[in-house]
Amino acid sequence: MKTYHLKTNQGNNAVNQVVIQSEDRWGHGVSTFQSYQTIMAHIDCEGKVTLDKSYPYSRTTSRYLNQFLSVTSKDRDNFVKSGAYKIADLNDLTATFHNCENDGKINNEPSSRNVWKHQ
Repeated sequence: MKTYHLKTNQGNNAVNQVVIQSEDRWGHGVSTFQSYQTIMAHIDCEGKVTLDKSYPYSRTTSRYLNQFLSVTSKDRDNFVKSGAYKIADLNDLTATFHNCENDGKINNEPSSRNVWKHQ
């Protein structure tokens, strides 16, 4: 697992804005954006984005979210409206990752390959 801070407009580390890069249990790369102690966004092994249910975020958090996703606010909002970015409770401790192998199926259940699935 690797972590790094997003950057302020002045190029300094944004202390409470962290990206966590890791591998899921199948060895696929995943990235998570955390603001303070809250997970705000997750990019799964297929590049699919899920935002926390608290979306829309504050202006400051949105700025760092855009930096994490490499998008503008307008594009991000359009991706949410179109369903390209999913909304889920990323801070629910009962949620689990979907398997990105086997066509996204877990326990023979069809999956839309969303990042999180509640058990």
